[in-house]
Amino acid sequence: MKSIFKKAMILTIVVSMVIPVISQPLQAGAKENWAEAYKKYIEKGDYEIGGFYASLIYLDNDNIPEVYLEADVIACGAPQILTYYKGEVIVHHVADYAPGGASYDKKKGIVVAGAGCMGFYEEIIWKYSKGKFKELHHGYYEDYQDVNYTWDGKSVSEKKYKAKLKKVTAKYQLKDAMDYDKRLTCKELYNVLDALYEAGK
Repeated sequence: MKSIFKKAMILTIVVSMVIPVISQPLQAGAKENWAEAYKKYIEKGDYEIGGFYASLIYLDNDNIPEVYLEADVIACGAPQILTYYKGEVIVHHVADYAPGGASYDKKKGIVVAGAGCMGFYEEIIWKYSKGKFKELHHGYYEDYQDVNYTWDGKSVSEKKYKAKLKKVTAKYQLKDAMDYDKRLTCKELYNVLDALYEAGK
């Protein structure tokens, strides 16, 4: 099973590196609006081919939505958030594993991501501000053979792990980043982005 997990993780990492050329910001042109910038970025990253679904979330108060992306296929990579800041679209992988999901506190910049498979799991709390994500806390646990829990790099008991996670997340009004009944294909997302941009002119 370990070899299967390693192969799955290697495939996830490789495809994540290949599908979105996404670790580098895409410079938007002087006359480019944020909707067009998002669309061009997604098209260049081949997200449509990768089977990604999208939703729009708001992490700050600039009235420009962030794009939350999840792949329908594990090998296509971990959950991602696209942000638009100072003319650039920037990608951030909010988890290291797939499959995964996330919740967020609207306009407070807080994202809580959870992901994992085959006995390896993680939960990460992020703070977004001015185009950057800062990791506030990182929980990780294994239940493959021996059960091991760590919180911010330190070994803890299962009870303490759950208590720390509950204490941190209780501070926020979290909602799912993806409404699975209303999730958008990339092509559907383009129409929504255009409509929001026109409405906000």
